Amino acid sequence: MHDRYARVTFDKSHMQPGAGAARAPGPADDRAELISPGSVLLSAVAGKVLDDHGHTLHNGAVLVDTSDPSTEPRLLVYLDHVVTDSRLVNGARQMVSRRFQYVEVDQQGTASDPGAEPYLEYASLTAEQEALLAGHLDSAWAGPATESVARDWAIEHLAGPHLESVAAVVQDRVERVSDAVRVRLESEIRYWDRRTNEIKTQEIAGGTPKLNSCLARRPADELAARLLRRRAELASEADLHSSLPTVVAAAVIVPQGLLEALAGGAPDPTAAADKAETDRRAVAAVMAAERALGRQPTEQEHANPGFDIMSVDPDTGNHYFIEVKGHLPRTDEIHVSARQVRQAQNGPDRWRLAVVSVPDDPNARPQVRYLVKPFADTTMPTAMTKVGLKVAALLADAGPPR
Repeated sequence: MHDRYARVTFDKSHMQPGAGAARAPGPADDRAELISPGSVLLSAVAGKVLDDHGHTLHNGAVLVDTSDPSTEPRLLVYLDHVVTDSRLVNGARQMVSRRFQYVEVDQQGTASDPGAEPYLEYASLTAEQEALLAGHLDSAWAGPATESVARDWAIEHLAGPHLESVAAVVQDRVERVSDAVRVRLESEIRYWDRRTNEIKTQEIAGGTPKLNSCLARRPADELAARLLRRRAELASEADLHSSLPTVVAAAVIVPQGLLEALAGGAPDPTAAADKAETDRRAVAAVMAAERALGRQPTEQEHANPGFDIMSVDPDTGNHYFIEVKGHLPRTDEIHVSARQVRQAQNGPDRWRLAVVSVPDDPNARPQVRYLVKPFADTTMPTAMTKVGLKVAALLADAGPPR
């Protein structure tokens, strides 16, 4: 057996030998294999991880919401929702769409939507935090009953919109295909009907055509039967069914405020209220700035991932996605979550970071500045949940709303 290293990478730019700052030792002409969705190696690694650690999905986990100043834990429930149609594959309905959904439930049984991939904003427990929680974290409430609350909430609020979004796409496709099939097959049927009538006329007149009328009729009958089968197939594709969401895993989310309280820090009862008011004033200022630009802004739900405001330019139809970060005069640093960074990188031309300076005087007007493509050169490691940004540096780089 040859003693050599196999090079792998998740970045195309590092496939060639010598690319990147670090590489495993090996032959100089050894190319790295790109690990991407669908690759055999990625599937093998994922399978191995599930075999070794898949049981943790059932055991649950404890994560920390470092941006939450409250002191009440909540349960994050991860659900799997599938939409199928009437086509049967090995006796089972064909899956059309599969979506992972998330619901958070507090100890009072109140459920909410934390958005897509909320775990990206949560951190793992450190050894010190684990010691703090020992004997103080009662998770008895976070059991099957709470998961049932999450499942019922998902059925009512998440499964329906998923089915509707899939149905809109499927119905449009089925209608277009159905029209195309009908036009093509009916055209061929009319051709063979015409040929059959022509041949029948020749036969009545005593002629001997090469193709008799019975054989000429057969293609028309076969095409008509094919049209009926195709219509039935398309009807099966359009017959969608929403399965009940199933609970896959859950995690107890510990707010940062609880950890600070257990560490002996006195919680500031006004901190959450002050933050909420600062955020409210900042969002209102950005909404006004967008209207001044002639755009039509819409404030998003609190749990919306990646941005606070969606604004539409009525002249071009372009959609702009704006994440609002308000700060008080004494604020030194603000934080942007991993989800927000990835959202910005996925749509750099239409994503904006609005930095809003909010005065202490409630009657004073906040100052709004925008940054365009603020994370073009930012790399977020998988374990990083947020990135800290110095307010002074942001204000120096930011410009007027645009």
